[in-house]
Amino acid sequence: DLAGEVRRIAGAVALNGESAFLAAKGAVEELLGLLRVENVAFAAAGDVPAWAHPGRFLNLSIGGQPAGTIAELHPRVAEAFEIRGRVGVFEIDADRMFAAPKKSIVFMPLRRFPTNPVEVTVVVDSRRPIADVETVIREAAREFLIETRFLYNYEGDKLAPGKKASTFSVVFGAPDRTLTREETTALHEGLVAALRRAGMPLRGDA
Repeated sequence: DLAGEVRRIAGAVALNGESAFLAAKGAVEELLGLLRVENVAFAAAGDVPAWAHPGRFLNLSIGGQPAGTIAELHPRVAEAFEIRGRVGVFEIDADRMFAAPKKSIVFMPLRRFPTNPVEVTVVVDSRRPIADVETVIREAAREFLIETRFLYNYEGDKLAPGKKASTFSVVFGAPDRTLTREETTALHEGLVAALRRAGMPLRGDA
C-alpha cells in the first residue's frame, strides 16, 4: 500500500576545502526558485541529530509546514565511512513542494547601479529564530536593502554555552544611483547599532 508514502527528493554534495553545507542549501534554494515555490523558510533546529554537524543543520518549511532538512555530515560520521572532505545533504518533501502555491512570474528590469554586499555575524541564543535577526536587518536597512540571506550557524567551544554565531549576507543598494562610500558606511554602522540594541552583538563584540 503506497497511499501513505511521502515522496522525497534527496541529494548530496561533496567538496574539498569548501562549505558543502552552503552548496547544499544553494541547490535547494535554486530548485525551489526555479519552481517558484512561495513561503519558503529556513530555521535552525533546536535538536540536531547526531549524524549532523551541530552548527550546520537547517529545517526547511513551505507554507509554515515542515518540508525537509539541509545539513552537513558530522566530521566523525564522514570519517567513519572513510569520506574525505565535507559532505552536504538535503531532503525535500516532494509532495508538499509540488502542491505549494507558486509565485507569479514578474519581469524585473536589469539593475543599473552596483550594489554593496557585506557579511555580518551576530551572537544570539541557540534557540533564537533566524527570522528575528532578519527582521532587525530589514528594519535597519529599510529601502536600501536589496537582499538579506542567512548563510550558516556556528556553535562550538569558542562561544559561550547556549550561544550560536549566525552569519548573514546583506546587500545594500539604491534603484536610481550608486551609493557613496559614506552612505554605505553609515548603513553598515546603523545596521550594527540596531543589532546591538536588539541584543545581537557582532561576534567580535561578544
